[in-house]
Amino acid sequence: MRSVLVAAAAVAVFAVAGSSTAVSSAGGGCKKGTYRSLVLVSARTGAIDRAFPNPNGGVNVVLADGHGGWFAAGIFTCIGRIRTNDLAHLHADGTLDAAFKPQLPAGRQLDNPDDSPLALGRLGTTLYVAGSFGVVALDATTGALRWRTPVSGAGSATRVLALAASKQRVYAGGDFSNVGGKAHPSLVALSPRTGRLLPWRPSKLTAKPLFGPIVDIGALALDRGRLFIGSDGLKSVAGKPRDSIAVLDAQSGRLTSWTPPQAHGRSLIGDVATILVTHGRVFTAGHDGFGITNEQTGALDPLSHETGGYRFAVSGDIVYLAGNCRNSLSVVERQPRNNLAALDFAAGGRVTRWAPNIAKYTCVDDLAAGPDQVIVAGSFTASPPN
Repeated sequence: MRSVLVAAAAVAVFAVAGSSTAVSSAGGGCKKGTYRSLVLVSARTGAIDRAFPNPNGGVNVVLADGHGGWFAAGIFTCIGRIRTNDLAHLHADGTLDAAFKPQLPAGRQLDNPDDSPLALGRLGTTLYVAGSFGVVALDATTGALRWRTPVSGAGSATRVLALAASKQRVYAGGDFSNVGGKAHPSLVALSPRTGRLLPWRPSKLTAKPLFGPIVDIGALALDRGRLFIGSDGLKSVAGKPRDSIAVLDAQSGRLTSWTPPQAHGRSLIGDVATILVTHGRVFTAGHDGFGITNEQTGALDPLSHETGGYRFAVSGDIVYLAGNCRNSLSVVERQPRNNLAALDFAAGGRVTRWAPNIAKYTCVDDLAAGPDQVIVAGSFTASPPN
């Protein structure tokens, strides 16, 4: 599982031997993708920008750059007719930023999903990128490498799946067991300036019997001094039951009392692969669950029974919901939607008229929002997905 941070969900905005990106205006070797995987949508009307360039592969994660543009990461070698491997910066009009040349770790297999960037986070002028290579910090303008912290583990796929950044710490979660050569399973804190492992340890995490021994942390979000962690394999924290989600004190790592309602020992919100904390609510979702809970108490919000989603984004008072092809979002408060919807919290969380219709089959992997536009990544096809 993986996760991406969204602006208001955390303190940060939430994506080496040389550059892994080669930029060429000639576009040689850039074959058209078999399906559309990146779409720009008007935040006001839902209109699709059909001229927005498409990658020739899949996009795992997108992130607003804070200036109207976007970072996009996944498995691709071109966006439109411009060559760029796995990580790109796009201006607001969709043109590729040729000055951004990200120095991702060398030796990656560009067609391997586990070697592609799986999480992005931004704090000021630094872009944090995570994957099987660990965590790297890049200059958000040039892509120059600032630091890299590798991870390792016993499994064949050892990855950092989620990031959350503040001025004090960069939290990294995943299915790793070692960081920088030291035993630190699942969740660590790094120095934002150097990437060094900080003396911060969370309360003991215990995995469910079928998921152990490592709890794969797939979602993180920071809010008001608390760190929300999500994993469908999480059973308990510090010996106390916590099904799929828990909240830690961000400074000490200790477990807090926050927990969503349960029935028969299971959380009513299901598994948790993504978390957004905003407007006094915690939006969570996974492959088999969805919930909106109270940020302070964990109680289920009435909106939880009227909406749904798999990924979330926020800009101002508007919270965007997206479904994928497994967790479809076809109706929101009795209004038809094609896997994309929006709630206006200036109006108490009422569903808006925003209803983009990207394609007959709209399977969303991630989305990010700005004041004027929403970028949506996934698989958008006229025929059913495989």
